[in-house]
Amino acid sequence: MFIQQFLSKMIIFLILFSSPLLAHDFWLEPSTYRFTPNTPIQFRIHIGHLHDSISYPRNPFHIKKFSLENSKLKRNILGIDGLEPAGVATLKEKGTFIVGYLSQGSQSTMEKEEFRKYLKEEGLLHIPKESFWKEVSQEIKEKYYRCAKIIISEKTSISEDHKHCLNFPLEFVPLENPYSPEKQEKLSFQILFQGKPLVHALVSAQVKENTKWKEQVRSNQEGLITVPKRKGTWLLSAVHLEKSMAEEEDGADWESYWASLVFKIEY
Repeated sequence: MFIQQFLSKMIIFLILFSSPLLAHDFWLEPSTYRFTPNTPIQFRIHIGHLHDSISYPRNPFHIKKFSLENSKLKRNILGIDGLEPAGVATLKEKGTFIVGYLSQGSQSTMEKEEFRKYLKEEGLLHIPKESFWKEVSQEIKEKYYRCAKIIISEKTSISEDHKHCLNFPLEFVPLENPYSPEKQEKLSFQILFQGKPLVHALVSAQVKENTKWKEQVRSNQEGLITVPKRKGTWLLSAVHLEKSMAEEEDGADWESYWASLVFKIEY
């Protein structure tokens, strides 16, 4: 029974992962966002859409980095290959922590028109000019990476570590701690690509408990976005596309980076 369930999930996972055209988000979810010290925290990996997703087992061949960090601590998140949850960690320390998952690169192939549609859906219209489409081959190869982060904090304390960077290729950095009890009408974030502000990135903000609300905004010259604060479980997501520099004959034409940030607003 276990083997059948595992194989079924891996088949679904492979289908979803080979289809960036379908704009599937990839994110982490903890068993709790405000943890109690010395109590295990489980981390599950989700793919799909915020209100319609599947979780899948830990796959060691997909993981490049899976860690829990702040300015004072850094440790790998351990788990059992082929099982859920994808990882478990126990903290005795107080404060705010970042959990991050960076995937190995995966490759997909799309027809030219599918690629056009994919760029439009992800707001990546600034990439190819008309001259590009005349020269490009019928099939386009893309290598993509998942850069997922969540913010958790001890029940009775927070720290400035919500700003802690994991040095992922693409990542969100919140300017305010989402677990702060201070009243705020808006939340601000900076999106970084290779450690530098990413300009004109299309960022989507969603709240799990509100299926009707979705905010989309582009980052400014400092890579900053601001969105209205809402109570609930948040998912921020963005995609960035770059021309591949790979010289291998069977290498990708493009490389994409899919960032997500998850946290919970309780006030």
